[in-house]
Parts: sequence; C-alpha cells; structure tokens
Amino acid sequence: MSNFNMQNENPSFFKILSASDFASVLRLPPLFGKIFGEKLSSTPSLAMAGSWKSWTVKLKKSSNRYLFADGWSVFVNDNQLEIGNFVVFWLMDNYSTFHVQLYDRTCCDKSLSSSRFFPGFSGENSSNLGQTMSVKKESETEDDKSQISIGPSKTTTNPSFVTILSASTDEEMIIPKGFVEETGIAGKRNITLLDARGEKWEIKISKQDGEFVMCGGRWADFRIANRLSKGYVCTFELVGSHGGHHQLQFHLEKRARGRPLGRHSRQ
Repeated sequence: MSNFNMQNENPSFFKILSASDFASVLRLPPLFGKIFGEKLSSTPSLAMAGSWKSWTVKLKKSSNRYLFADGWSVFVNDNQLEIGNFVVFWLMDNYSTFHVQLYDRTCCDKSLSSSRFFPGFSGENSSNLGQTMSVKKESETEDDKSQISIGPSKTTTNPSFVTILSASTDEEMIIPKGFVEETGIAGKRNITLLDARGEKWEIKISKQDGEFVMCGGRWADFRIANRLSKGYVCTFELVGSHGGHHQLQFHLEKRARGRPLGRHSRQ
C-alpha cells in the first residue's frame, strides 16, 4: 500500500457517479481540466489503490470539457461501479497515471465487503452493505458535486468512511450501516474522535430510527471547533481503541465551494 500513499502535492478530484452516462464516459471537473488538461497524457492509466491492477482510458475533449472515454466502460465493469459510488482520483507526477480509490453506496471503501479487513467475515453478510446512500439534490449542478480537491487527500488500509456534510449534520451525523456492523460500533455508547491537532473528543452514539448517529453537545463542539459546515467532505478512519472506546481519526478532505479551509484543518 505504500506505493499508493498520496503525497499532499498530488492534485486530486472526486466524482459521485450520478449521471445517466457514467458507464460510458466520465467528465473531469472543469477547473481540473482547465489547469491540467493540456498536460495530461492522451491515454492515462487508472491504477487501483490497494492492488497492482491498472486500466488504460482515452482522454478526449468535447465542448471544452475533458473526459475519460474509450476504456472507461471496461474500468466501470471490472470494478462493478454503479450509481451512487464515490470515486477519488489522484494525478501522479508523470501526468499519465491516476491513482484511484473507490467507495460504495454505504460511504465505505468498496473493499470493506471483502474479508481482508476483518478475518472471519464472510461474503454471506455482504448483503447487509446494500444500504443506499441518498445524495440530496437541491440546486446543485454536476460541478457543485465534483470540484478539484483543495485539501490534502489520502488512502488507508484501515476501515473508513467518507461523508459529505449537510445541514442536518449540525446536530448529529449518521454513521453508515456497513461501517457500524463491521467495526462493532453498534455495541458502544461513545467513541473518541481525534482531530488534526491530536485533540480527543468523546462523542455520544445514539440509535435513532434504526440509524446510529454521533450526537450531543460534544459533536456540536467538535463541528464548531473544526469549522465544519455544509458541503465539506470528511473521512473518518478507525485507528484503534482506548479505554473501551473506538478511536476514529478525522480528516478534512475537501472544502465547500467558496469557503476557505479552517485553521484547524489537516496540514
């Protein structure tokens, strides 16, 4: 996995697969294309994080938009991508390779459904990971949902999930069902969040309407202290346990459009 640890200087972008033609083409965010389009190889490789597999796609330009065309459908089929999947791309220094990380509709790494994270977990339970992630469509356009990443990004072999904060996360935040089931958080009353400064936050967990959520005053304090708001993309990574509490490392992956990253963001 060390070859896939992304350096802070590597530019990146993400896409939530929602367009009807996502299986045949993938449009790069306009800003990413404007900055890097002319430098990119005409046949870039997509290298999968966590394995040595790679796929070659053809880069095309249509109506001033860069897109992955020929070969992209093979990548989609081989990796069983579907509507609602979340895909992150890191551009390597040679401008001809993207390292790719995939997340499914539970907001977890797609490989979480395999047994490599949890010995003894068999595919017979994988049907529990079918929870659908609903992406609320307000007045947002495709470009609102897929912008160039300003903050640093990383991949991890630890169980993790990615979430896009909404107005409802001001008071509580839902923990994806797949992550809850695979990490045993369902049996906990509290977890510990570690922020970028190393400060620990004991957060209450509650079950509401069948969902497990981070809630209470300490969650609100954590959100305010880290200057989190609607539209921010965040990763929560299981890094261990202490005092009977699961410890989740918080990473801020992307800011909302037009909002600066707070001074407490990951450096």
